[in-house]
Amino acid sequence: PDDLGLGSDWAAGLLRDRRHRDAADALRAIVANDPNHDRAWFNLAVAHQSLGRLEEALDAWNHAIALRP
Repeated sequence: PDDLGLGSDWAAGLLRDRRHRDAADALRAIVANDPNHDRAWFNLAVAHQSLGRLEEALDAWNHAIALRP
């Protein structure tokens, strides 16, 4: 959606439903549109970690921490 806040909430719901791949796809789109969206970076890190994509998770964690130490 155009509303990044709603998109982030939707992606968080996908994570709760254990739809990690779908959540990661949605969250990558959000951070591409708003690289300063700290909550999206946090959730993207969780999604990548759940999928075993540890390098991508580490990158997302670093972005999240840099935005909100």
